[in-house]
This record gives sequence, structure tokens and C-alpha cells, in this order.
Amino acid sequence: MAAAGSASRSFVWLIQAPPQTLVINPVNSLPKPVNTEIGYTASSSNAVNPRYKWLWGDGSPETAYAPSPTATHSFGQPGLYVVKVTVTDDSALERSFTFVQAVHLPSTANKPSTSANIAYETRSGANNRAWVVNQDNDSVSVFDAVTNARLAEINVGAMPRSVAIAPNGNAWVVNKGSANISVINPATLAIAWVLGFAAPGADSQRNFLALLSWLAWLR
Repeated sequence: MAAAGSASRSFVWLIQAPPQTLVINPVNSLPKPVNTEIGYTASSSNAVNPRYKWLWGDGSPETAYAPSPTATHSFGQPGLYVVKVTVTDDSALERSFTFVQAVHLPSTANKPSTSANIAYETRSGANNRAWVVNQDNDSVSVFDAVTNARLAEINVGAMPRSVAIAPNGNAWVVNKGSANISVINPATLAIAWVLGFAAPGADSQRNFLALLSWLAWLR
């Protein structure tokens, strides 16, 4: 009987690291006043011939891809805008990053010193008014300070905590539960706009603190 044979072969097994892929780096921007040209600079890593485009979150169209990483934009209304910047390169991959741009009304000459759930409005040529926050039903009541008649009850955000009268007469109501501010037109006694975060819920407390930080910056 023949003996069983054996054989051997050798080979080289080369393990290579995976290729590095396109990465877009974070973009940050401080709060800015309305109607101000804001400059932005994006950046990326592992890109070959990168191009960038921007979506401003204010209803204006998305820009076309361009090789320059810089862009400027102005916002015509106060608010918190979700801005998205996207990068692509010769690999045809796309990477995006979103951030919040806070836009505020022009700062007043004097800093606020206190906050309260009642505000007194002095008017020229008309009866003064008192504004009262109704914390139990998410509204604000407006009273004629001379006749004591209730003029309106205005629904605001969740868990309102304080009200203040701005120099232009608008009433600003800070809502803790919905982490936003209801701005009320004094002529129509209706909500003019809402400033704040769009995602209340489990993060409402964190959003509310962030909103207060933004307001502190305005001071």
C-alpha cells in the first residue's frame, strides 16, 4: 500500500485599512440681529475637490454647489433657523451638517432687570393696560387699567411663566413647557410670531435653559 502524500503552499495575505471617507466638520454661529449679513465657513476632511451648498431654513432656495467653503446670508425675521450645509467631492458622496442660527431683534439700550407674571403697559392717548400670565391655562389676559375690564385672553405656549413689554409695545411671554417665547402684537392682541425651539417634550427643560441662555446673550 502506498503511503499517503502531503503538500504545502505559501501565500501572502495583505490586510489594508479601509479607505477614508468624506467627512464634514461642525459649523457654529453666534446669535445675530435681523437683516445682518452673517458669514459662514464650512470645512471637510478626506475630500478630493470638495464643493459646498447651503440651505438656510427660512424658505429661500438651496444654493448650488460651489468650491468656496464660505457663504453669507441675512435673515429678515427673528427666530431660530435650522441651517444645513452639504459637501460633496469627486467620489460623489454627500455629507451634511445642520446647526441652529439664532436671529434676534436689535438690542435695546437698557438691559432688563426683572421678570414677572404681571406687566403694566403705559399708553399715550389710551387707557393703560395690565398683562397677566395665566399659568394654569397657558394664556395671557389683558385688562384695561382704568375700567378693570378684561380686553382679551390670548393663548400662548405651554407653561407660561413671565411677561414683559418691549420698547416697541410688543408683549413677550416666556413659555417654560414649550421652551419658546410668544410675541403679542399690542394693536391686534394676537400672536405676531413665536421664538424658540420646535421640539418640546423630554428635552423641554434643556431647550428652555438654552433659550434663557440666548436671551441672556441678548442682554
